Amino acid sequence: LDLVVVITQEVGPVFERRLSVLDALEFAILPALTSSETPTFNSCPVARLVEIDGATKSVLSSGACCLSDWSPDGQRIAFSSGLDLNPELYSIETDGSGLTRLTDDGATDTLPRWSPDGTRIAFASDRSAPLRLPMAELDLWILEVSSGQTRALTEGLGDVLGLSWSPDGKDIVFVGLDGGQSDLFITDLSGKNLRRLTSDRFTDRDPQFSPDGKQ
Repeated sequence: LDLVVVITQEVGPVFERRLSVLDALEFAILPALTSSETPTFNSCPVARLVEIDGATKSVLSSGACCLSDWSPDGQRIAFSSGLDLNPELYSIETDGSGLTRLTDDGATDTLPRWSPDGTRIAFASDRSAPLRLPMAELDLWILEVSSGQTRALTEGLGDVLGLSWSPDGKDIVFVGLDGGQSDLFITDLSGKNLRRLTSDRFTDRDPQFSPDGKQ
Protein backbone atom coordinates (compact mmCIF):
# COMPACT_ATOMS: atom_id res chain seq x y z
CA LEU A 1 0.00 0.00 0.00
CA ASP A 2 3.06 2.30 0.09
CA LEU A 3 1.90 3.25 3.57
CA VAL A 4 3.71 5.15 6.32
CA VAL A 5 2.09 4.97 9.76
CA VAL A 6 3.05 7.43 12.50
CA ILE A 7 2.01 6.54 16.06
CA THR A 8 2.09 9.47 18.48
CA GLN A 9 1.91 7.52 21.72
CA GLU A 10 4.35 5.47 23.75
CA VAL A 11 4.32 1.81 22.75
CA GLY A 12 4.91 -0.52 25.68
CA PRO A 13 5.54 -4.28 25.82
CA VAL A 14 2.98 -6.53 24.19
CA PHE A 15 1.67 -7.74 27.55
CA GLU A 16 0.64 -4.25 28.68
CA ARG A 17 -3.07 -3.54 28.57
CA ARG A 18 -3.12 -1.11 25.69
CA LEU A 19 -3.66 -1.26 21.95
CA SER A 20 -0.33 -2.15 20.33
CA VAL A 21 0.84 -0.80 16.98
CA LEU A 22 0.23 -4.18 15.35
CA ASP A 23 -3.29 -4.28 16.80
CA ALA A 24 -4.00 -0.82 15.41
CA LEU A 25 -2.71 -1.84 11.98
CA GLU A 26 -4.57 -5.15 11.88
CA PHE A 27 -7.92 -4.10 13.33
CA ALA A 28 -8.28 -0.46 12.32
CA ILE A 29 -5.91 1.07 9.77
CA LEU A 30 -5.61 -1.68 7.17
CA PRO A 31 -9.31 -2.66 7.21
CA ALA A 32 -10.26 1.01 6.82
CA LEU A 33 -8.04 1.29 3.74
CA THR A 34 -8.93 -1.99 2.07
CA SER A 35 -12.62 -2.50 2.90
CA SER A 36 -15.81 -0.48 2.65
CA GLU A 37 -17.09 -2.08 5.84
CA THR A 38 -16.65 -0.51 9.28
CA PRO A 39 -13.83 -2.37 11.07
CA THR A 40 -14.65 -3.91 14.45
CA PHE A 41 -12.30 -5.31 17.05
CA ASN A 42 -14.28 -8.49 17.57
CA SER A 43 -16.77 -10.67 15.77
CA CYS A 44 -19.88 -9.50 17.60
CA PRO A 45 -23.03 -9.92 15.53
CA VAL A 46 -25.14 -7.04 14.33
CA ALA A 47 -27.88 -6.23 16.84
CA ARG A 48 -31.49 -6.10 15.70
CA LEU A 49 -34.86 -5.21 17.14
CA VAL A 50 -37.68 -7.51 16.06
CA GLU A 51 -41.32 -6.58 16.61
CA ILE A 52 -43.41 -9.27 18.26
CA ASP A 53 -45.71 -9.48 15.25
CA GLY A 54 -42.69 -10.01 13.00
CA ALA A 55 -43.42 -6.97 10.88
CA THR A 56 -40.26 -4.98 11.60
CA LYS A 57 -36.58 -5.83 11.80
CA SER A 58 -34.29 -2.88 12.43
CA VAL A 59 -30.51 -2.90 12.68
CA LEU A 60 -29.40 -0.86 15.68
CA SER A 61 -25.66 -0.52 15.16
CA SER A 62 -22.95 -2.38 13.30
CA GLY A 63 -20.89 -4.45 15.70
CA ALA A 64 -23.38 -4.19 18.56
CA CYS A 65 -22.93 -7.23 20.74
CA CYS A 66 -25.58 -9.61 21.96
CA LEU A 67 -24.73 -8.73 25.57
CA SER A 68 -27.39 -6.03 25.97
CA ASP A 69 -30.04 -4.78 28.40
CA TRP A 70 -33.13 -2.54 28.14
CA SER A 71 -33.36 0.58 30.29
CA PRO A 72 -36.25 0.42 32.79
CA ASP A 73 -38.22 3.07 30.88
CA GLY A 74 -37.81 1.14 27.61
CA GLN A 75 -36.22 4.09 25.82
CA ARG A 76 -32.61 2.95 25.51
CA ILE A 77 -30.58 -0.23 25.18
CA ALA A 78 -27.17 -0.66 26.80
CA PHE A 79 -24.76 -3.05 25.12
CA SER A 80 -21.12 -4.09 24.93
CA SER A 81 -19.28 -3.69 21.64
CA GLY A 82 -15.85 -3.40 20.05
CA LEU A 83 -16.95 -0.53 17.78
CA ASP A 84 -13.92 1.53 18.87
CA LEU A 85 -11.45 -1.39 18.85
CA ASN A 86 -11.99 -2.31 22.49
CA PRO A 87 -14.98 -3.87 24.30
CA GLU A 88 -16.76 -0.87 25.84
CA LEU A 89 -20.30 -0.07 26.99
CA TYR A 90 -22.66 1.94 24.78
CA SER A 91 -26.31 2.94 24.79
CA ILE A 92 -28.62 3.60 21.88
CA GLU A 93 -32.22 4.71 21.30
CA THR A 94 -34.62 2.02 20.14
CA ASP A 95 -34.92 3.67 16.71
CA GLY A 96 -31.15 3.34 16.18
CA SER A 97 -30.33 6.99 16.93
CA GLY A 98 -28.39 8.54 19.80
CA LEU A 99 -25.48 6.08 19.94
CA THR A 100 -23.55 7.02 23.10
CA ARG A 101 -20.30 5.58 24.37
CA LEU A 102 -20.63 5.06 28.13
CA THR A 103 -17.15 3.81 29.07
CA ASP A 104 -13.66 4.59 27.79
CA ASP A 105 -10.97 2.36 29.24
CA GLY A 106 -8.29 0.00 27.93
CA ALA A 107 -9.99 -2.89 29.68
CA THR A 108 -12.86 -5.17 28.67
CA ASP A 109 -16.27 -3.87 29.79
CA THR A 110 -19.20 -6.23 29.31
CA LEU A 111 -22.49 -7.61 30.74
CA PRO A 112 -24.28 -4.26 31.30
CA ARG A 113 -27.35 -4.35 33.55
CA TRP A 114 -29.47 -1.26 34.32
CA SER A 115 -30.48 -0.52 37.91
CA PRO A 116 -34.26 -0.50 38.51
CA ASP A 117 -34.31 3.33 38.63
CA GLY A 118 -32.19 3.68 35.48
CA THR A 119 -29.49 5.79 37.14
CA ARG A 120 -26.76 3.16 37.25
CA ILE A 121 -25.40 0.29 35.18
CA ALA A 122 -23.67 -2.69 36.75
CA PHE A 123 -21.13 -4.39 34.51
CA ALA A 124 -18.21 -6.80 34.46
CA SER A 125 -14.72 -5.53 33.71
CA ASP A 126 -11.06 -6.54 33.99
CA ARG A 127 -9.98 -2.96 34.80
CA SER A 128 -8.37 -4.12 38.04
CA ALA A 129 -6.04 -6.50 36.19
CA PRO A 130 -2.50 -5.00 36.03
CA LEU A 131 -1.67 -6.66 32.71
CA ARG A 132 -3.46 -7.15 29.42
CA LEU A 133 -3.83 -10.90 29.77
CA PRO A 134 -6.21 -13.08 27.73
CA MET A 135 -7.50 -14.67 30.96
CA ALA A 136 -7.74 -11.49 33.08
CA GLU A 137 -10.45 -11.79 35.71
CA LEU A 138 -13.67 -9.79 35.38
CA ASP A 139 -14.73 -7.90 38.52
CA LEU A 140 -18.08 -6.28 39.30
CA TRP A 141 -18.24 -2.52 38.58
CA ILE A 142 -20.84 0.25 38.79
CA LEU A 143 -21.33 3.08 36.29
CA GLU A 144 -23.17 6.26 37.30
CA VAL A 145 -24.96 7.03 34.03
CA SER A 146 -25.33 10.79 34.47
CA SER A 147 -21.74 11.51 35.52
CA GLY A 148 -19.93 8.64 33.80
CA GLN A 149 -18.10 7.82 37.04
CA THR A 150 -17.18 4.18 37.65
CA ARG A 151 -16.15 2.24 40.73
CA ALA A 152 -15.35 -1.36 41.57
CA LEU A 153 -17.53 -3.42 43.91
CA THR A 154 -15.26 -6.49 43.89
CA GLU A 155 -11.58 -7.06 43.28
CA GLY A 156 -9.78 -10.35 42.72
CA LEU A 157 -12.81 -12.48 43.54
CA GLY A 158 -12.88 -14.18 40.15
CA ASP A 159 -14.73 -13.85 36.88
CA VAL A 160 -18.21 -12.33 37.04
CA LEU A 161 -20.32 -14.54 34.78
CA GLY A 162 -23.79 -13.10 35.34
CA LEU A 163 -25.52 -10.51 37.52
CA SER A 164 -28.92 -9.15 38.53
CA TRP A 165 -30.22 -6.17 40.53
CA SER A 166 -32.58 -6.56 43.46
CA PRO A 167 -36.00 -4.96 42.82
CA ASP A 168 -35.22 -2.11 45.24
CA GLY A 169 -31.83 -1.45 43.59
CA LYS A 170 -29.91 -1.86 46.84
CA ASP A 171 -28.14 -5.16 46.12
CA ILE A 172 -26.62 -7.07 43.22
CA VAL A 173 -26.47 -10.84 43.00
CA PHE A 174 -23.81 -12.26 40.70
CA VAL A 175 -21.84 -15.37 39.83
CA GLY A 176 -18.19 -15.35 40.79
CA LEU A 177 -15.78 -17.91 39.38
CA ASP A 178 -13.56 -18.40 42.41
CA GLY A 179 -10.86 -21.05 42.21
CA GLY A 180 -12.51 -22.68 39.23
CA GLN A 181 -15.85 -23.00 41.05
CA SER A 182 -18.80 -20.78 40.15
CA ASP A 183 -20.94 -19.71 43.10
CA LEU A 184 -23.53 -17.03 43.82
CA PHE A 185 -22.50 -13.90 45.71
CA ILE A 186 -24.45 -10.84 46.81
CA THR A 187 -23.21 -7.33 47.61
CA ASP A 188 -24.66 -3.93 48.38
CA LEU A 189 -23.62 -0.85 46.40
CA SER A 190 -20.78 -0.05 48.79
CA GLY A 191 -19.08 -3.34 47.99
CA LYS A 192 -18.27 -3.76 51.68
CA ASN A 193 -20.99 -6.27 52.52
CA LEU A 194 -20.14 -9.15 50.23
CA ARG A 195 -21.66 -12.55 51.01
CA ARG A 196 -21.37 -15.95 49.37
CA LEU A 197 -24.80 -17.51 48.84
CA THR A 198 -23.78 -20.92 47.50
CA SER A 199 -20.75 -23.13 47.97
CA ASP A 200 -20.93 -26.51 46.32
CA ARG A 201 -19.62 -28.51 43.38
CA PHE A 202 -22.41 -27.37 41.07
CA THR A 203 -22.07 -24.75 38.34
CA ASP A 204 -24.14 -21.62 39.04
CA ARG A 205 -25.00 -19.15 36.26
CA ASP A 206 -27.34 -16.26 35.40
CA PRO A 207 -28.95 -15.37 38.76
CA GLN A 208 -32.17 -13.33 38.88
CA PHE A 209 -34.13 -11.91 41.82
CA SER A 210 -37.76 -12.76 42.37
CA PRO A 211 -40.11 -9.74 42.04
CA ASP A 212 -40.41 -9.43 45.83
CA GLY A 213 -36.63 -9.66 46.29
CA LYS A 214 -36.86 -12.52 48.78
CA GLN A 215 -35.52 -15.33 46.55
